[in-house]
Amino acid sequence: MDIVTKIITLIGGIIGLVSAVSIMFGVKEIRSGMSNDDPRTLDKGIEKVVVGGAVILAIGGVVAYVITQVGAIRF
Repeated sequence: MDIVTKIITLIGGIIGLVSAVSIMFGVKEIRSGMSNDDPRTLDKGIEKVVVGGAVILAIGGVVAYVITQVGAIRF
């Protein structure tokens, strides 16, 4: 079960990292939209930041829950 726990943690970490990169690109789009006065780009950037933050928050809880449930399995 130890290896399964490590794999689940690794998958959660990868998803969190991808979400963090999405947030960084969202901030870049927000800055680009503000400097070019383009509301569509600004909205897309805000959406990326919000969705990326929500995924990071959710994945932490999901990974903790799954690890707890996997640890409770007895053979």
